[in-house]
Amino acid sequence: MAARRLSRISLLVALMVLGAAVALPVPGTTTPLTLQLVPVLLAGGLLGPVDGPLAVLIYLALGVAGLPVFSGLRAGPAVLFGPTGGYLWGFVLTAGWIGWWAGPHRRPGWVRLAAAMTSGMIFTYACGVWQMALVLQYTLLQAAVAGIVPFVVADALKIGLAVALAGRLQHIRRA
Repeated sequence: MAARRLSRISLLVALMVLGAAVALPVPGTTTPLTLQLVPVLLAGGLLGPVDGPLAVLIYLALGVAGLPVFSGLRAGPAVLFGPTGGYLWGFVLTAGWIGWWAGPHRRPGWVRLAAAMTSGMIFTYACGVWQMALVLQYTLLQAAVAGIVPFVVADALKIGLAVALAGRLQHIRRA
């Protein structure tokens, strides 16, 4: 793996770790509000359909290995299989989808990035709600109310931030 490629992947993994460190509890749900979504979106938008999901998988591997990189400084496989683990699995699909959508374009415009990131959130939400419903024995509607509704506005703002940052950082895209 080329040093430049490894550096870009490592940077996004580090940003995911930092984003997860900012975890605010949300009343009525087991899911905290974090900033880790922004680097996940950037991983897809800047690293592409292979390296974006790879960065997320490395992040997940660090957490499973015991490093406290998940929200609330948690670690271990139990996090991936707990009520909020589906969101983490969904991040892999989200980064891949965004990378695929933006992939053919050396410098995708903000509209394409915003559409890719917004539609990519569907993977994160779907995986998160599905696992929350399974683990907590909620109906899908109960899980959606607890796992999506409180986060829609904040996630829209995170998408806006990620689109703006991706536009500024396009020079590192497959450089």
